[in-house]
Amino acid sequence: MIGEDVMNKMEQNFCQKCLILSMVEKEGSTVCQIERVRYRKCPLVEVAYQLNFPTILSIEAEMPVKFQNEIRKAFPQYQMQTEQENEITVNITGEDVNPMFRHRPVRKLHQFISEDGMWKITLAKNQIGYLYAKV
Repeated sequence: MIGEDVMNKMEQNFCQKCLILSMVEKEGSTVCQIERVRYRKCPLVEVAYQLNFPTILSIEAEMPVKFQNEIRKAFPQYQMQTEQENEITVNITGEDVNPMFRHRPVRKLHQFISEDGMWKITLAKNQIGYLYAKV
């Protein structure tokens, strides 16, 4: 469970530190070095992390009650959104225009939001996202 102290620490890190990655060649191989830079005014307005995983059908079929109970203290607000993408294919042959419409399946997104609205976890059948945004 993500506690408020962890969220505060992450927020401080987002607002006080930015990382600069540089590639350095060492003995024939490329190594990634990380240099920490502090800014007086943090340039980050939004930070997002998304993890994709193989589809778990129960996430879309059932309400994620156990998951919500585990994170409820840090994320007391809940919203469910649905997305549906539509596809239009246009076949142009001579003077005929034949549009074909195709509906994609509806996708459920479960969103768990912190009290101040700055932190959000989004859970879907094949991904979980974590977002921090300055309000």
